[in-house]
Amino acid sequence: MAALHPQLRQDHWGRIPFRLCPQGISSPEALYQHTVPITQDGFTRPGRCKGRYSYSRRYNMNFFHWGDNTLRVMAGISDKIIRMLYLNTFIPPGSNAHSYRFFTPAPRDIVVDAGAFEGFYTWHALNCGAQVMAFEPLPPAQDMLALNFGDRIALFPALGAHDGATTLHSNREGSALHGAMDGHGGQIEVEVRTLDSVMNGGRVDLIKMDIEGSELDALRGASTTIKTFKPKLMVETYHRYRDAFDIYRFLLSLRPDYNILLWGNWVGNLIRKEVSTPVKPYTLVAW
Repeated sequence: MAALHPQLRQDHWGRIPFRLCPQGISSPEALYQHTVPITQDGFTRPGRCKGRYSYSRRYNMNFFHWGDNTLRVMAGISDKIIRMLYLNTFIPPGSNAHSYRFFTPAPRDIVVDAGAFEGFYTWHALNCGAQVMAFEPLPPAQDMLALNFGDRIALFPALGAHDGATTLHSNREGSALHGAMDGHGGQIEVEVRTLDSVMNGGRVDLIKMDIEGSELDALRGASTTIKTFKPKLMVETYHRYRDAFDIYRFLLSLRPDYNILLWGNWVGNLIRKEVSTPVKPYTLVAW
């Protein structure tokens, strides 16, 4: 099973108190008092990105190089965003409110990477010896994931509450989603699957999820899997104010034995100079 980060097994994280969310909280405001705070921009010690970045006109794609590894990334995604996504995967939670390193996948774990996008977390999980179910709705990102990982992963479209189709929209200039949809008029129709229908009763050990505000719908489509296997969860909750609260209540309705931690305060996108009021948590972690 995926191992909990060693510092989460202690009763503190450096000088920051370690606070599990109690059950029975009836409002977002009351729940968010239990969020472990991070500095305003989400990073206390962001560290340096060890990779370097290049662009190939011949193949119209970006390349991210670190060590002996090269990851192909679709054109249209800025260097700044790619480096931010790198930090999300490779900088631990003590330094990064947006980190995916709360748990380390164990060999042969079944890991769901929902919002696989550029593939950093998929690459990390594969290197830990896990089996990866990658969910990514955008065709350019799907192509890059297939090119990078081939048959080492099982690749699926979007996750949702029901099997079917939906239309994705992006009007945020400079965002990762906007860049990936360049040339599609800011919208694209994609296939949607539920995790329950994909797994068909199969085991899941760990779910990492960042799908642009559709996290609760995707978790609803994974109800049976969550009830049966109680996978560890890392779910981004900064898209809407109620996301963390609604997901907290939903998970406890399925498995009252979940431990839940809220991590980091989202105060807005400082790159675009947008301020979010009131403050909401970055990430919900459950085990």
